[in-house]
Amino acid sequence: MITPIALIIGLSGQIGYYLTHVLLTEHYHVIGLARHLRTSDFPPEVEQIYMDINQHEQIIELIQQTHPTEIYHLASPTNIQETIDHPISTFQTNLISLTHLCDTIQSMPEPKPKLFSAGSAEMFRGHITPDHLSFAFDEKSQNFAPISPYGISKVAAYWTLKYYREQCHVPCWTGILCNVISPQLKETYLIPKIIKHVKYHVETVLPLGNLDLEKDFSHALDVARGIVQIMHNTQQPLRDYVIASGQSHSLRYLVELIYRERGCQLVWEDNKGYDEVSHQLLVTSDPTLCRSYEKTHEKILGQNHTAIGWHPQYTMETILHEMYTHAHVHMSQVI
Repeated sequence: MITPIALIIGLSGQIGYYLTHVLLTEHYHVIGLARHLRTSDFPPEVEQIYMDINQHEQIIELIQQTHPTEIYHLASPTNIQETIDHPISTFQTNLISLTHLCDTIQSMPEPKPKLFSAGSAEMFRGHITPDHLSFAFDEKSQNFAPISPYGISKVAAYWTLKYYREQCHVPCWTGILCNVISPQLKETYLIPKIIKHVKYHVETVLPLGNLDLEKDFSHALDVARGIVQIMHNTQQPLRDYVIASGQSHSLRYLVELIYRERGCQLVWEDNKGYDEVSHQLLVTSDPTLCRSYEKTHEKILGQNHTAIGWHPQYTMETILHEMYTHAHVHMSQVI
């Protein structure tokens, strides 16, 4: 039996980490491209290659030489403000590199490599009321409304894959993802910062922005499993999918869960969180920390992932418990 080959572009991210482990359990040979290679925490059998996503000729040559069974395009800037500051590089990473992949696959003999591209809730960011993001992905009307270079490039990537799939018969999909977190999430993001503060600096006050901000979170391992199910689906016609929990949780609730991991029960008064026993002030809400582009409520509705039999195995509680438990492994105690 021929060993299937998976090429992961964007190996060093959290989804790439879990996707690698899922594919290894299914006996794939995994080749990963990244600008920052993993060392101690990565399986040695993974073939890691240092390569920038914009090195198009080298990537095309690698694909033609290895003829992978599947290609996963996960590389992308994730800080929205950075994409606003650097729109050209955002389009190069999210769109141009993907177009090169599609064009390369089109010219390859059968069986052609399958291609997955990670979409984003930012594709819908403007199609909402000023304080509410709650949308249903409609495959017929494609109700996109991006408001940032990141979102615009992701929508353009979606249409690019749709063109190559329907007009050029390239087996490719977009999976729309929303707020993926895990113990592998970088320390620069909000939830790891909160966990670090609660675990190592609980004696000081934690300043946060809008405590009523709600988002739809999924564990990166759940998302990785969903991506593999999309790629391995043979029962459904080629289509795009939403991979999200469909449930939203407020920042206030997340903070309560994280403090509970330390044994602290929060009580609230005027948007200030106090320890229920000692009455020590632990959390405050600072309006200057609110982001103008974020909405109060955020949830993906009308998910079609049930067509491939995918359901998240993690809850918000189990995600945060795992992140808190593993924080000492991935985080420095220096704030």
